[in-house]
Amino acid sequence: MACYELVGACSYPLVMNEFPSRGSLREFLRKLDCKNLPLEKIIYMALDIATSRCQI
Repeated sequence: MACYELVGACSYPLVMNEFPSRGSLREFLRKLDCKNLPLEKIIYMALDIATSRCQI
């Protein structure tokens, strides 16, 4: 992921992400059949997503 400095005015912090070619993370997770995933895998995925968002 590339980082670019943008100059502008905004009243709150703004995060810009790349456009995912297969749709958004929300769309991907909604299509996923979670009934067949073990709880441990779901927790790992949630932790991985949260950790990546904290690193921004």
